[in-house]
Amino acid sequence: MHKIFGDKCEVSYVDRKGAYIIPSHNGKLGVVQTSKGFFFLGGGIDENETDIECIQRECSEEAGCTAVVKEFICSAEAYSEHPVIGHFHPIQNYYAGEIIQKDQEPIEADHKLVWMTYEELKGNMFLEMQNWALDRYHELKETEKDNAIVELTADEIDELVFEEQLASGEYDEEVPEYYFSNPDPYAKVEPRPDDAPKREFTFDEKGNIVVKNLSAFWLPDVKIVDEIGGTEYTVTGSYEGTETLDKKLHRIMEQNAADDESGITEDGE
Repeated sequence: MHKIFGDKCEVSYVDRKGAYIIPSHNGKLGVVQTSKGFFFLGGGIDENETDIECIQRECSEEAGCTAVVKEFICSAEAYSEHPVIGHFHPIQNYYAGEIIQKDQEPIEADHKLVWMTYEELKGNMFLEMQNWALDRYHELKETEKDNAIVELTADEIDELVFEEQLASGEYDEEVPEYYFSNPDPYAKVEPRPDDAPKREFTFDEKGNIVVKNLSAFWLPDVKIVDEIGGTEYTVTGSYEGTETLDKKLHRIMEQNAADDESGITEDGE
């Protein structure tokens, strides 16, 4: 993106190409403050110097810092009347970047590096063209935030789709409910992880637990002891599926008893 400020007159202008950086850190932007006002770090490009070399040199001179230049933001030029130079034509390129360290005292004593928010700087840069570049930088960074890629797990995607379907009325099926009795109401339950799904359960009139979010409900392993055919069986299990936990454990006991009667071992022999 490029913009021209001012009107070009039929006179000879002094062209001056420059390169500037807009460094960011912890939500603030680094600029140079002088007696005139706020300016971007950077300056005029010397002969045979690249934009990046210019920015790195100027950052060292103005702030005593090392700069890391990143993506190009925009450029601007202006036709103006300078009190010393006369008809002046600055052409400036602007880059995003970072200031990584201070390696020396600044050479230019009247330049002070300050960190300010975009809102504090908006409209307060000394040069109109740099105010415009500041706004372009802010727009670009806001767009990057909006377009940022968010990685989701398969479960998170399913949950988002389900919530959208419910909100839009597309999902009209009744949410299934699962019933199971609590075999040990005094069982000590380990604390659930902070990232565990939200529980959705109630108790019916018989004291059974009604669970709407099956994957979110969790019980510790429960032990049940019973005598079948004169033999005492002990089974430990945890809830899964739509079968009540106590029924599941009794079913396992009965199967074990049946296997004993038929002579089937745990290895199936």
